[in-house]
Amino acid sequence: MEKNKNVAKIEAFLIALNNLAAIKAIDKSVVIEYFKQSITKLILEEYDEEANIEYEFNEAQHVFKIINHSKQVVENPKNEIEEEQLKRCIEIPLKLAQERDKNIQIGDELSEEIDFDDFTKKDYDRILANFKTLLNQYEKNLILEKYNQKVGDIVKAKIVAIQKNGLLFELIDDPNVSGFMPNSSISKKFLNELTPLQVIDVCIEKTLEDSKQAQLLLSNVDDKIIKTLFEREIPEIKNGFIEIVNIARIAGERAKVLIKKSEKAPENMEEVGSIIGRNAERINIISNELKGEKIDVIQYTDDIKDLIINTLSPAKVIDIIQDKTKSPKIVSFTVVVPDAHNTLAIGKKGHNVMLASELTKARLDIISQSQADARNINYNFANGNITLDQIAQLNEGKRLQSNFKRQVRPRNNYQNSFDNQLDLNEFASEIAELRSQVQANSFEEQILGSKNSFDDDIEETLKKVKEEFNSDSNQVKDDAIYSSHITKKDKEDYDKIAKTQMKDFKQDDDLLSDIDLSDISDEDWE
Repeated sequence: MEKNKNVAKIEAFLIALNNLAAIKAIDKSVVIEYFKQSITKLILEEYDEEANIEYEFNEAQHVFKIINHSKQVVENPKNEIEEEQLKRCIEIPLKLAQERDKNIQIGDELSEEIDFDDFTKKDYDRILANFKTLLNQYEKNLILEKYNQKVGDIVKAKIVAIQKNGLLFELIDDPNVSGFMPNSSISKKFLNELTPLQVIDVCIEKTLEDSKQAQLLLSNVDDKIIKTLFEREIPEIKNGFIEIVNIARIAGERAKVLIKKSEKAPENMEEVGSIIGRNAERINIISNELKGEKIDVIQYTDDIKDLIINTLSPAKVIDIIQDKTKSPKIVSFTVVVPDAHNTLAIGKKGHNVMLASELTKARLDIISQSQADARNINYNFANGNITLDQIAQLNEGKRLQSNFKRQVRPRNNYQNSFDNQLDLNEFASEIAELRSQVQANSFEEQILGSKNSFDDDIEETLKKVKEEFNSDSNQVKDDAIYSSHITKKDKEDYDKIAKTQMKDFKQDDDLLSDIDLSDISDEDWE
């Protein structure tokens, strides 16, 4: 009867281990091995650090035995208290030992199976805690090994909790994997439209070995998100007819995507039009995915001056003059633009010129036509994409009605000079410094500093987070510095941006006192 009871106990135990292995998607042999290690750890740490433990396991015959080959023979307990104090997993009373060997004495050692009932409730708790730790670490190692190969990939993830320092996700295709997205990698527009349980595209930034909250660090500001969306929505890119040369992006605000036709593209394909789509429907889908982020699609060209003109769009350019007095490591240009397009060329908070500079890998100094005249700078309209007649239209407050095809000028060897002079490392550090004024600095500073439990009231937490973002006293309002009613504080904010954040991008002294916005529609500022 006792044997049947023990078999039933072992059967139930094995079923539990099998179910656990299936739920965790872990090989059963790993589960068994970790359970053995957990028992051994308890015995060695709590009872006898020199214990000689062996396991017999045969699933088909329902056998799972724990044998201690170094049980010590002790005196027979004289009362119930002494019997309760007996450590049966490492000790055996003399009476029981002599039933097996009449010559055995107190202090001798023998081998005996350990019954599960010999463990106390505290022992079981320790075994289960060790077992859970080993399984969790094994699962984490599997995830780290798998997702170390996927850093940079775009995946779909669902928001499962909202905390003050960021968002917690679970991956749609791998619900056992959790990810954390710190506030520094969330655009303000995205945060304002956030809803619990929302599913979005995220980029895997890195794996987190030391975090207890999540295994992955996620972002929705990575340039690869745009590349993935382009490949998904634009067949010509997916099929390899159009290539993405480069992307410059300020997440949630604006992105510039540099594209060109591949060698296998049809000769009559118009690449920019193909991406934008009829009535801009294709590019609008991508923009909507990014919560209204404005996306400029730009035609790539090998000629550096033509490329600068393209990347500064929608602003018109009168002339581009290379400045050879600046550092020879980074090529620099003075870009002369119409007075009415000076602000447009710079862009909100300097975004337009910053992104153009990043794409062209050149330092760009934007000056108005009036500034160029005041400095006695000679400029040639043949090098730009606007005519004198169109300048007159702008000065009269009129909008330009047609796209001007500038005169074809002889191609100079700007590209070779550009490549030879450019120090990419130095330039990349400058761009990074500019970007640091727009985005927060460190992912790890926010995630590793918080070990709070999930917020039970998701909606209330979300409301508080949004209020914190929206009440940022240091944030310059998008409309303020480009309004026709500019306040003193607005001017101070713009001065700070132009003088401290933009460093190499010079500011027109009368930029804020003589702005003509008549040629700029609302959509230019979206």
